[in-house]
Amino acid sequence: KKIVQRALRRSKALNSDSDKAWELRRAMDAVLSSSENRNRNRSSRTEQGELRRGGSSTASSDVLSKIRASIAVGVPAFNSGNHKACYEAYKECCEEILMSLGGESKRLVVSSLRKATAMQSPTDQAWELRETLDAIMSDP
Repeated sequence: KKIVQRALRRSKALNSDSDKAWELRRAMDAVLSSSENRNRNRSSRTEQGELRRGGSSTASSDVLSKIRASIAVGVPAFNSGNHKACYEAYKECCEEILMSLGGESKRLVVSSLRKATAMQSPTDQAWELRETLDAIMSDP
């Protein structure tokens, strides 16, 4: 709660809507990161979703671990301005998890990788893949 309140105060002092949006996104990343740390040992609805799509529990735990690891690398890189490094971390993760996914999740990753590859901006590429990774993690 304090993280979001601080970000809201900081965003009011910023001039562009884009800068305000980034400030709030960084705050949400911090909140999600701390939430993920608290929930790491609990069973995940995402794991159950992976099982339904044809993965094994080992594969789904592995997939979630790889996604968390790539976000742990990508967020600081992105926030420090290195959007290309962030994109590369997310791209590597997507390529690694692809074979462990089935059904709609696999189609989503393939489509997102294609879209990101066609984009010119590392910022857009990173966001494309991050949204896909978030979707896979939150899929019930």
